[in-house]
Amino acid sequence: HAPFVVTLLMLSVLAFGGIAAFNIGVDPFRAFRTSFSEARFAKAWVGTRRVSKGEVLRHGECRVLLLGTSRVERGFDPAHPGLGGPSGGGYNMGLGATNMWEVLRVFRYAAEHEPLEHVVLGLDMLMFNANRQFEWDFRQSIFNESRRYPDYRLGTLLSKYAVDSSRKVMERTTQRVTDANDDRGFLPAGVWEGFDYRGESAKLLRGFMSNPKSYGPYDDDGTRWAMLQEVIDTCRARGVRLTIVMPPSHALDMEMLWISGNWNAFETWKRGIVTMVEKDNERARAADAGAWEIPVWDFTTHAGRNAEELPRRAEGAAWRPMRDWLETSHFTKAYGDDVISRMMGVQREGHAMPGDDLGALITGQNIEAHLARLREDRAWFVNRYPADARMVLNLWEQARKAKRENVLEAGG
Repeated sequence: HAPFVVTLLMLSVLAFGGIAAFNIGVDPFRAFRTSFSEARFAKAWVGTRRVSKGEVLRHGECRVLLLGTSRVERGFDPAHPGLGGPSGGGYNMGLGATNMWEVLRVFRYAAEHEPLEHVVLGLDMLMFNANRQFEWDFRQSIFNESRRYPDYRLGTLLSKYAVDSSRKVMERTTQRVTDANDDRGFLPAGVWEGFDYRGESAKLLRGFMSNPKSYGPYDDDGTRWAMLQEVIDTCRARGVRLTIVMPPSHALDMEMLWISGNWNAFETWKRGIVTMVEKDNERARAADAGAWEIPVWDFTTHAGRNAEELPRRAEGAAWRPMRDWLETSHFTKAYGDDVISRMMGVQREGHAMPGDDLGALITGQNIEAHLARLREDRAWFVNRYPADARMVLNLWEQARKAKRENVLEAGG
């Protein structure tokens, strides 16, 4: 049987060697970065994957770390001068459909392996939803604390996930790719001419309303708050500057919170963040009168640039892009630039600084007045755009009806 065993071993080595060579050649996560893969496939890589984001950090030297959901990933450019500019060591680790559990582990990895100086933490209420567990590909990434490095590296070489990702990249090379992350993890996304803003936004809103990972229903069981506290404590202990921001949400996204009955939870969530930060700032000042304070910025409102109307396509009318929004869930890089400028006090050369009416710095002293203003903004929006408010209500009623029908079909 020896010849058979030897033959089997040789075939196995050839097979696994071929798979590894294929994945190194295509390099879907840019883990190996050979001259061949960078020239042929880098512009089509699957940069939004958790594995890919880990490789971005592993190949860089991160001093400014951006964390949050896809709103951060698509809207906050780590090369903004307020974050140190192109050579400032900024990296965007925003992750689609993420939660505090994932964000904490990305932060831990960066704190252990990178020379962190500043963390910009973008917080969305959905990150505290107990129904939103880690995404399946997080297990494959370098952020998975239970996975040893040799096992991780074998995964990027030989796993079915790696092969499928390589195939995906090869498909993307034949397409007009507009969603490839840059070398610092930023995804400067745009929309194509003729994009149906209203139709796509309605799909997003309907999905948010019915998905238990979002608002259908929202469940904060309290477990995610300790994760936020760890980020705060670690930054304070290591002298890493921390900025907390609630990124912009379009008015229709905000109205969804109201219509779905989650507005009280939204306000409670904001109060909780402010209270946690205020306590930390007070402790820091008590120990050192000159200690830096953690700011909390809020850009969520029904008004201002968040109320930009979705274009209505009149027959024969020319299509026009929105100024500040890709759809109701994601803002543009231009809007994100102004948000960063407002927080950091630095704008790109040739661009005007945004006004003081953009966003609000919230504290324990002004939180209740701020929340009252948000309720006033909501009343203004409903009065100014009644048809859009009714659209959100109709979508909510459709989602509830579909849920009742599903329960009845299941025998509930």
